[in-house]
Order: sequence, then structure tokens, then C-alpha cells
Amino acid sequence: MTEPGLSAVRLSSFSLTAHFIRAIFDLVASNEAVFREILLKHGFQDEKGQGRAGSVLHVGWMHPDHPDLGWQLVTGPLFDGRSDKSRGIAIELKPDSELTLPAWEDLIADRLSQFAAQDGKSHHELVEQARLLFRLASEIDHDYLKRRVTEDGGDLSLLFG
Repeated sequence: MTEPGLSAVRLSSFSLTAHFIRAIFDLVASNEAVFREILLKHGFQDEKGQGRAGSVLHVGWMHPDHPDLGWQLVTGPLFDGRSDKSRGIAIELKPDSELTLPAWEDLIADRLSQFAAQDGKSHHELVEQARLLFRLASEIDHDYLKRRVTEDGGDLSLLFG
């Protein structure tokens, strides 16, 4: 059973330096209000950003004790509906609750497509993230990975460069 308000999560930003980790997790919530309530209950705070014409945007939630970890809501279906939900990685949080992460292949495809969207001129950390995910994966379906990278406009050869 999935935790109320949470249906899927994907790694949005992950960079590693000598002793420092920064991670922003994007999520798709079936019930944003319930998910927000859970985060606030555990000490997270609303994070606000600057929108157009001075408007304030709700960006996500950060924890004051861990300012380099956060959550952000994304709109629409996970990976624009191209992800195969049956490939998700379920993590049991407690006996009646689980969190489902996308398949390794979807995360890798996302990083490579984000790099491609930058015209391949900068943001080389995105390729490094894809390579790290590829090495961390316990198992990879190479046909699915190739399909997802192609669908997202990435370059699979960057994994092996």
C-alpha cells in the first residue's frame, strides 16, 4: 500500500562533492495536502520562490536541520507518462506503507535527457549522475533503457564515454 498522498518520486538533482551531498527530490502526489501535512509534521517547512512579476511560488519543502535535502512537486504524470510503473522499486516504510521509486532506467534516461536539453554545452554533472545511477543499479534492462533514453531525446553512448 502506498503512503496516502504519495504515488511516485524521482531524483531531480543529486550532486556529490568531497563531503557534501545535495538532493532535491521531485514527486508526484495523489494528495498534495496529505503529503504536505506529513512533511510539516516531521519538521519540514514550506519553501517559497520568486515567480514572474514578483509573485511568490510554492517551490517545495526543506528541513531546517537538513537544508540540502528537499522535496518539490511536479505536475502531470511521472516522466510525462512514459515510465512503466510496473518497473518501480518499492521500499517498505512500515508494514502497511511503501514508497515507490522509478526504475533505474527511467532515472538514467531523465538525467541524459536533461543534459541533451542543455545542448550538451554545460551541466556535465547530469551525465555523471546518469553514470553513477547506471553503476548503482543492481540490474538494468538494456532494451528498456535504450527505449527510454531514445524517447526522452538523450544519448545513450554518454554512459560509456
